[in-house]
Amino acid sequence: MRVSRLFAAVGIVWLSGACGSSEGTGSGGEGGVATTSGPSSSAAEGSSSASGSGGANAGGGGMTGTGGAGAAGGSGEGGAGTGVGGAGAGGAGGALASGAGAGGADGVGGAGGPDTGVEVPTCEPYGATCARSGDCCSGICDSATSTCASPLSVCLGTGAACEESSECCNLNCASGRCSATACLPDGSDCTAGGAACCSGMCVGGTCSDVNGATACQTGGNPCTEDSQCCSKLCGRDNRCVLYSSFCVQRNDVCKGDSDCCTGVCVKRNTSDPAGYCGAEPSTASRCSSGGIDGAVCDSCGFCCSRVCAPYGPTGIAVCQPPSGCRVNGALCRRNEDCCGGDPTADLPGAGRVVCDKSGDPDGEIGRCRNPNGCTPQGGVCHFKDSYCSDTSTSAPNNCCSYLGHASNCRLDALGVPRCNALTACRQAGEDCASADDCCDGAPCVRNSETGKLQCYDTPGGTTPRCVTAGGPCTNNGDCCVGTTCEYEPGSLSGTCTTDSPSGATGSSGATGSSSATGGAGGAGGGGGSDGAGGTPPRCAEYGQLCGATSDCCNAGTVQCYNGICRIPPG
Repeated sequence: MRVSRLFAAVGIVWLSGACGSSEGTGSGGEGGVATTSGPSSSAAEGSSSASGSGGANAGGGGMTGTGGAGAAGGSGEGGAGTGVGGAGAGGAGGALASGAGAGGADGVGGAGGPDTGVEVPTCEPYGATCARSGDCCSGICDSATSTCASPLSVCLGTGAACEESSECCNLNCASGRCSATACLPDGSDCTAGGAACCSGMCVGGTCSDVNGATACQTGGNPCTEDSQCCSKLCGRDNRCVLYSSFCVQRNDVCKGDSDCCTGVCVKRNTSDPAGYCGAEPSTASRCSSGGIDGAVCDSCGFCCSRVCAPYGPTGIAVCQPPSGCRVNGALCRRNEDCCGGDPTADLPGAGRVVCDKSGDPDGEIGRCRNPNGCTPQGGVCHFKDSYCSDTSTSAPNNCCSYLGHASNCRLDALGVPRCNALTACRQAGEDCASADDCCDGAPCVRNSETGKLQCYDTPGGTTPRCVTAGGPCTNNGDCCVGTTCEYEPGSLSGTCTTDSPSGATGSSGATGSSSATGGAGGAGGGGGSDGAGGTPPRCAEYGQLCGATSDCCNAGTVQCYNGICRIPPG
């Protein structure tokens, strides 16, 4: 889920397998010949060969009837699979920055793209044990499991076309290309039109510290441990990573309000190109100050949603947005964004909650507030036995339309303790507060015509239900795997969005030299079909549908529970 495209994350790369330092050029070994000519027999895997320092390029295995896929190399060409038999499919391109895979002939896999000369640093692969983020190829050490996490959202690597420095992994865009040199830390000498300052501010020949006396380091500045960074994520090159969540953290560098989890970007002067994310609008609420959606957290009670769980791309625990209406204390833009804020909704407690904008001088963004009375349908309530021991902190036990059992408070599919006094599930097109209200787990999203939250009518009536790219959403859990919910902070109306691949990408957890995406798959020759491109499948974000725990981002901490990626209760 993202709240802004201003700081662009423009590609996807799946980092699996060990990374080794590679300087020379190597080519994968040729796939072996099939042992029999039958259509189900497979060729033996070819041997690997490489030249240069530490090159590791595995040969692809050819298959009878189908060309083998060229495996990703540390540098150099992907392996060429061969097989004996009928018309084979073109092999996949090697996972390198440029060059399409060559066309595969009958039973022959396509070759990978050419060597780019980009050095791949020594690091630990996904799932390996780690002590800190710098140990991992992804630049992300999941503190909950002490293993390397796998990123999804990525930044532009060296040489990629860019429009602004925030698009690049090293936060330095020079002459329309991501520079090989990292951005200049706070306090460095700088010149107008020269290398970019990490803060985005060159004042009087010095890179300015945008957040003043704040102790934490903003994105791109030096670090040795995660706790030194405003984002709580120190990359493998010992520089703070800007994005540890789907929005920029409090006190980190920003260019506009929409970048920040808090919805507030503070600038010393309105003309300044950059500032820092300030505190969210202040108002009475039942959750901690700073516990808004997307904020880095260490306990459930800190979050307005009462769910503190890993953000898929980084593995860093953040306050997870609940489905449907925004809960008490969450950011909002109008009353109808809040649980109980729509007086026309056919739901218990309708009209009891307001979007309090008194803390915003501009009157644009506020926080959901329940001035008095019972907690409406979908509101957070007191619940003792969640996976978090502090889930019930500051949440009252007074759900509207009390039905006489447990005060109608129960955990929804994502683990949020919410009031639910409905006696029957809601059908497609009927009013709802969250997906928990809808039959068959259908998403609860805003109807673009009526403006009301209603159970989503999945095209074709398929179950289980999710929203495809371009459809409406309130959080990632509404969207089908491969898409995420993009919305402005405080808004209830989002869109399920698919990331656009780029020519060269690097991990979001690192700001040094990047690994690269796969070349295009080779065209099938002699009756073979085209090979697959270099972009692999995406794991399921928190709240999205799954068939097994291995489908989920941050698998282990997050499990596939009742068909949804989440932290199980109890």
